Amino acid sequence: MNKFLYFAFLLLVYNDIYAQTDVTKLPHVDILYLKDGSILRGKILQIIPDKETKIQILGDSLQMDIPACMIKKLVQEFIKPATMKSSGLYEFRENGWYGFVGVHATPFRISPAYAQPVIRYGRGINAAVGYQFNRLLGVGIGVGAEQKFKNEGDVMVYINADLRGYFLQKKLTPFYSLGLGYGFPQIVTTDFLIGAKGNMYVHPAVGIRFSGGSGVNMTLDLGYRLQQIRYDYEETWRNDIGRFYSETWIYNRIALRLGICF
Repeated sequence: MNKFLYFAFLLLVYNDIYAQTDVTKLPHVDILYLKDGSILRGKILQIIPDKETKIQILGDSLQMDIPACMIKKLVQEFIKPATMKSSGLYEFRENGWYGFVGVHATPFRISPAYAQPVIRYGRGINAAVGYQFNRLLGVGIGVGAEQKFKNEGDVMVYINADLRGYFLQKKLTPFYSLGLGYGFPQIVTTDFLIGAKGNMYVHPAVGIRFSGGSGVNMTLDLGYRLQQIRYDYEETWRNDIGRFYSETWIYNRIALRLGICF
């Protein structure tokens, strides 16, 4: 009976602590002292009075069910804001709304007439918002812009579906992402170039998420961008005699992207 009252009291205190908004904002570590002298540090996930306590071990995704008969006491250790550091716990939100912002570079090789080949760099930025259904699948919508360098000043604006998932339940984990959408070219017209039309584009990528915190997480990925664009030309001579023709360009490029997800 005394043991039941002890755990009931412990549960009430624990729930009361988490019900206070100002306290929940403070990082803390739960410490379980066992009767055999062992000490477990982590985050208490569940307390079943007179039966067991579930704890997630500090710095790992490992969860342990500790029988009540083995527990001596439970202590919460709060970290002072002045010395606040990561607790080492895996706290990434595996479901709920997410946001992403990334910048990328797309190096490519061009061969000007009568000159040595040179390396140029396209560059772009994209953002997405969506819902993470579980660790392995999130679905959202994104927008972005990219300079591809057929002509200086040309920009591709696009809208896309965004899919992403994380393979491991750890702070450092590989992940995948897939952008699939439509690009709208914004070109600088010349005496001959009169317009352009976009098409579907795809951007699969794999990379690493560097943190498993509940806030902002850094990502780095390597992907492949495929985009088709049609350029329309008009050549006019004297007496308005001329011709119309088109060129179809297919951009196939490797993309290195640095981003943050939150």
